[in-house]
Amino acid sequence: KGVSKTTRVLPPACEGGETSILSADWTVGSSWQQIFNSSANFSSDSAAAFAPILSQHVAEILNPNSVSLEIPPDTLVMGEVYGFNLQARSYKSGDFIGEKTVTFIVQVEVKPVVAVLSGGSVTVISADGYTFDFDASGSHDPADETAQLSYTWSLHDQYMNQLQSSQEEVS
Repeated sequence: KGVSKTTRVLPPACEGGETSILSADWTVGSSWQQIFNSSANFSSDSAAAFAPILSQHVAEILNPNSVSLEIPPDTLVMGEVYGFNLQARSYKSGDFIGEKTVTFIVQVEVKPVVAVLSGGSVTVISADGYTFDFDASGSHDPADETAQLSYTWSLHDQYMNQLQSSQEEVS
């Protein structure tokens, strides 16, 4: 799945905390930007704490001038931490009124490859004169279901001495 985060951008609040009603003379603008290091403008100390571990991998933001952060599937690196700033600006009758920046931190979950071996993970048999078919076609990579996987088989005797091994790809 890709990343999708939708926000709302409202005009500034009046005294007493009430938000102005958005009329024809009020407009708002927004833009997303990926942040990479401690020189970036973080909206809070808690977001700034992630600065040393932010990914240097450039993420594709599909529509950077939207209130929604949208990143295509399979483009972020597993295990990496990404930072994004949303800068919202308010205008009244075309005149700039103010802006606010909010930082979003996205940590990409690591999902290991799922190995599915037909017949179980360990099978004890007598091997004299037999041919064996090993089947791992049910295996998959949850982070990229279209990825072509490769695997290595090894055959050991009862003393765990390796007798044979092979490496193949699973389509």
